[in-house]
Amino acid sequence: MDEIQESLEANRDRISELPDCIGSYIMSKLTIKDLVTTSLLSKRWLRMWKLRRNLVFDIPNMFNIDLPPLWEGAGLDIDHEFLDQVTDEYVRRVDQFMRTFPGPKIVSFRLTHYIDVHKYVSFVDKWVARAIAMGVEEIAMLSYPSLTTFYVPRMKRPYRFPFQLLPVCNKKYLKHLYLDSCTLMPSSQIFTAFYYLITLRLEATWVGEDFMISLLSNSPFLQVLRLKSCRLPSDLEIVGPSLHHLEVIDCNYEGNITISAPKLTVFEHRNLLELENILPLNAPQLRKIFFHAWEERMIPPSISHFTGFAQLEYLNLRMSSGEMPRLPGNIAPLRNLKQLELSVDERDALGCSNILWVVLFLKASPLLQKLTYRRPESPPGFSENERSERWQPEDFTHNQLKEVEIAGCVGNWFEVELAIYMLQNVQGLEQMVLNPSQRYY
Repeated sequence: MDEIQESLEANRDRISELPDCIGSYIMSKLTIKDLVTTSLLSKRWLRMWKLRRNLVFDIPNMFNIDLPPLWEGAGLDIDHEFLDQVTDEYVRRVDQFMRTFPGPKIVSFRLTHYIDVHKYVSFVDKWVARAIAMGVEEIAMLSYPSLTTFYVPRMKRPYRFPFQLLPVCNKKYLKHLYLDSCTLMPSSQIFTAFYYLITLRLEATWVGEDFMISLLSNSPFLQVLRLKSCRLPSDLEIVGPSLHHLEVIDCNYEGNITISAPKLTVFEHRNLLELENILPLNAPQLRKIFFHAWEERMIPPSISHFTGFAQLEYLNLRMSSGEMPRLPGNIAPLRNLKQLELSVDERDALGCSNILWVVLFLKASPLLQKLTYRRPESPPGFSENERSERWQPEDFTHNQLKEVEIAGCVGNWFEVELAIYMLQNVQGLEQMVLNPSQRYY
């Protein structure tokens, strides 16, 4: 009898006894390929795969291949015939899955691909329509950036996102939208579909003249907006009553950007653009700024403008110029600044002024607790060991600074002098790091 009981226990289908909530969680951790094969585990799991809520279609997990080796050597060794075969099979598998997927709801639909969307536009539109019909909350259509960099000339064209498929009623469906290499020119009547949108991330995307204004005026809950390598209208007004996080990175526009976001706390801007094009920046709650100033004339107004944010706690400022502006005697206080990451890339032979900027910011930031200084690469003709007579900083005492990091450190004279200066003038210093790495973000 005991042997029979043991045999029954050994053959017991414990997987089928799992509650749906646990089964759904397990499904969410599997790749799409593994998800389909789970139907072999037990009779009940023939139907369990419909519990999957997040659908992620990416080539490495669907085909068990590693893509990076395909574009080694700056894309010169790409096997286009192989990639075309993979693309055709990728589309076939995604299409088959979306047609047969029995789940009652899709929370997240994510395509990570390098397909020519124009070639397969009818398929892609059909997948998006299916996801929308099943109440999708997150849509992400992304490309493999390293591969498309070299594959673009033969297959990469913008995809016109089918906004007409979105529901026109105020249902709490779409909350997060991530688009890469798309064209956005929807008609005005469909913007009610964005009413509950929380996150919008656009990359390498052409934004229509009225798209951003119409979207922002119809998206009162939008909190995160990221625009990277996008083609924007000549004049752009960003007004967001709920906007918390804004990034404008390497975008193509020639006009002005006006920003009014009373709840904005994080702002990042990297562009070959004069600062005047992004003023005024009305964001009284701003706490974190990432900013890259490319030209000499951008630097003084940048610094002056940042000192006006009373809540500013973190500043990542990179100043790049063939010649830095004349070093001012002082800058307005940054009274609430707790962390500063400063990069001064002056492409001349006088590296001393770079570290004088560090001292200037240190004096203006009485509550600073962590300082990171990233040294520039030495220009031709610059002597790493010849001490400059311009290095004559005034002594002062700083009581709050606890951590100092000198990144890109190679042991030249001004790095040594800066380290000695910190040790002599920062009373509460607890940690100093000399780091050869030069990572900016």
